[in-house]
Amino acid sequence: MAPEEESLDFLSALRDTNRQLCLQYTDQKRRTKKALGERRRALLETEKKTAECSALVGNIRRVQNIHPQLTGIDPKEELGKLETRRDEIDSLLGQEKEMTAVCKTLSARLTEKKEKLKTLENELNKIKTIIEDSHTGNKI
Repeated sequence: MAPEEESLDFLSALRDTNRQLCLQYTDQKRRTKKALGERRRALLETEKKTAECSALVGNIRRVQNIHPQLTGIDPKEELGKLETRRDEIDSLLGQEKEMTAVCKTLSARLTEKKEKLKTLENELNKIKTIIEDSHTGNKI
């Protein structure tokens, strides 16, 4: 195989790699944004539920203070349910923080890949220039 053909094959392989890296970068960026959006929605829902729970606890205490026999509610049982829900909310908040850290790491990796891709594109352009100059007879 002639050196020109080898160079063109190499350029073609570089272009394919370049396209693949671009597609991977775009896909990972989309998935990262989607995951962050889902986590934010879950966090907002959790905060909303926490506020509702706090309001319920206040209402339960007020009703129990008015007339405990009329309520038919076991305060210890309700308190246990609310504490369980609070623990679930705390767990979700911890997961949210972990996902944020993972997303930041992925974002940093994507930035590195993008920079590497730009470097490969620059090298590809240099090689194209060398090949074009060799075909036209220009010396570098």
